[in-house]
Amino acid sequence: MTDYSPEQHWTDYQNGDDQAFRHIVEKYNKRLFFFIRGKVGDTENTKEILSKLWLRLVRKKSEDIKNLNAYIFQIAKRLIKDEYRTISRRPDLENIEDYEIKLKAETISKYDDEDLQERLKNILTQEEYEICELMVEGFNYRDIAQKYDRSSSTVANKLTSIRKKLEHIKLQQSL
Repeated sequence: MTDYSPEQHWTDYQNGDDQAFRHIVEKYNKRLFFFIRGKVGDTENTKEILSKLWLRLVRKKSEDIKNLNAYIFQIAKRLIKDEYRTISRRPDLENIEDYEIKLKAETISKYDDEDLQERLKNILTQEEYEICELMVEGFNYRDIAQKYDRSSSTVANKLTSIRKKLEHIKLQQSL
C-alpha cells in the first residue's frame, strides 16, 4: 500500500479504508507543517491551520480529487489567507481596555484643538502623556513596559489611570 499514489490512497479512503487517510496524513503532514509555519511564523497557529486543513479534507471525502497534492496545498493557502484576515482584524493588544484607551487616544490626537491637547497635558503626567502617544503610534503595553523599564502590570495600571483621566476630559467637554 505504501507504493500507492496519494490519489490511490484517496480513492481507498473514499471506499472506506481509514488507514489510507492515515497514509495521506503521514505523507503530507511534515511538509505542510513547514510550509504553513513559514507563512504564519507561529507554531500554535500552524497547528491550528493544519487541524482545520485535515478536517476540511475529511469533509471532502465524497469529492473526486485528481491531484491531491495541489488540492491539499490549495486548502493550506486559503486557510493561511483566512488567518491573515483574522489577525489583521484583531487588535494587537492583550486586553480590550488597552484597545479602548488606544481608540480614545487616537480620537484625541486627531483634534487640531490646541486647547484640548493642553488640557490633556495638564491632566496626564509626562509619562502618562508619552504612554498615550505610544499607544496612538501602535505600540502595545509590553513594548511600552520595555521602553520604560517597567513591568507589564505597572504599565497596565498606568493605562487604566489614563483611561479614567480621558473619561474625565470627555465628561468636562460634554458639560
